[in-house]
Amino acid sequence: MRYGDFDQFKVKYLINLELTNESPLSIGMGKALWGAVDNPIIKKMDGLPYIPGSSVKGVLRAEAERYARSVYGINEVCDILNPTGPQGEERKQKDLGEKYEPCVICRIFGGPTIASHLTVYDAYPTSSYTIEVRRRVSINRLTGGQHPGRLFEVEQVDPKVHWDLRLEIENIDIIGGIEENDNKRIKEILNHLMRKILIEGVALGGKRSVGLGLVKGNLKGVKRFTIKDGKYFSEDVTETYRKILEAS
Repeated sequence: MRYGDFDQFKVKYLINLELTNESPLSIGMGKALWGAVDNPIIKKMDGLPYIPGSSVKGVLRAEAERYARSVYGINEVCDILNPTGPQGEERKQKDLGEKYEPCVICRIFGGPTIASHLTVYDAYPTSSYTIEVRRRVSINRLTGGQHPGRLFEVEQVDPKVHWDLRLEIENIDIIGGIEENDNKRIKEILNHLMRKILIEGVALGGKRSVGLGLVKGNLKGVKRFTIKDGKYFSEDVTETYRKILEAS
């Protein structure tokens, strides 16, 4: 994959997943300034809860960084929070000039010097759901017991709700057929993330350390878009991709 390859269209994949929250899900909209609940979950104006694409993408990026550092080495991943620091992309771009290429993670998720090849859309429920309010207590770190007068309420979506999630991957050929020189690591990372979602699950939202927010996926469909003979061409590659994930 060539650095900055958005000037032409090579291939695009549309991946549809059905997510299921195996444990209560609480993606907050921030502490409420008014209302009956201290920590409400994020909802549309009509009250429909949803999972922000930015939350999913952030969790996937963190997992991708951890995987890349473990498999390829810590120097293969930039310091996204400090672009001008020693491991920052802006610093490397300035130092390397024409020889510069973004780190393997930025080439998927985007960064200070390159746009994202991965788009993650908001996920909305496709089954019935129940929103519950749980009362919790703050723990005094000195005594280890309940902090007097520190009760608070948290909204959460009860388990076993199904959510429709859509991912788009542009100019990264996750199946093969388009000549790429440095796409191997990128495909390995994306396949790892997909297996993580499908087999183990990922944790979203708040209170993850006490088991909330475990979400697993089911692969519903994968479409591949290319240009053939000057025409936009699409094909269903769900089973092909499923076999790749099972084999890798």
